[in-house]
Amino acid sequence: MLNYSVAELRYKGNTKDRNGKELKSGIQQATAPSLRGPWKEHFAYLDTYAGTRTHVEGSSIFKLNDSDEYILMYDLYSSGRYEFQRSKDLIHFSSKPETFAKDFHPRHGSVIGITREEATRLDQRWGGAPEEAKQ
Repeated sequence: MLNYSVAELRYKGNTKDRNGKELKSGIQQATAPSLRGPWKEHFAYLDTYAGTRTHVEGSSIFKLNDSDEYILMYDLYSSGRYEFQRSKDLIHFSSKPETFAKDFHPRHGSVIGITREEATRLDQRWGGAPEEAKQ
């Protein structure tokens, strides 16, 4: 079991045999007491697709607003789509991935939370923020 730390990193990890042949790939994590480390890698794979022919990368994790759930989102780059899994503890993730619809085709994106004030400023500069996001 992981000890909660100040810094957490999710990345695309690979397990290879001693000849360098990839046996498994997917999203793994490392933790540290600070950004400067020391970092400890945790070799368990977090995503459902680890060890399958479906490969993922470009992971991002964020907390849902007004919820105790976190989302681990990743790019299924050979399939041209994103999917995500849920967690309440950042250790155990749902076993069934979920997908969502979007009308553009990003690669390796991230999600961040912003305040209403930030949404209003962004809307004033660029437009497009939904009314419920603005002040």
